[in-house]
Amino acid sequence: MWAEDLSTYDSIFTFGFSIPGYGNHVSLFALLMTISSVLFAVYNSDQSGMTGQMKWMSYLMPIVFLFVLNSYSSGLNYYYFVSNIFTIGQQLIIRSFIDDKKLHAEIQEHKKKPVTKSKFQEKLEEMAKQRSAGQTPSRKK
Repeated sequence: MWAEDLSTYDSIFTFGFSIPGYGNHVSLFALLMTISSVLFAVYNSDQSGMTGQMKWMSYLMPIVFLFVLNSYSSGLNYYYFVSNIFTIGQQLIIRSFIDDKKLHAEIQEHKKKPVTKSKFQEKLEEMAKQRSAGQTPSRKK
């Protein structure tokens, strides 16, 4: 690969000047990490239905990380990049086995079933009713 030393940044281009907060170079692993993070944010927001500020925050954070991690070691950026790739791959594999229409039909079917209460839940409700009525709960022996 192009990075010979993962303990320092992997510069693929050096500017003749320094950009405040970014540095004087472009780190390829930092760019790849940012691109993969943005792709994951796009995929994840489509799947989870995120809206509003959360959606924009998931797009903005990788850009912030680009500026912060540009001068960090390329090993860290490489780790984030590979982690994002594996996570996207896992999500794609999992989604390929799930039938959304069948899952939705099962959820709707379960909503129609009556809710059953456990003995413990019934006892808690009885104690709460007694307390609200000003009685002390009776203990069974």
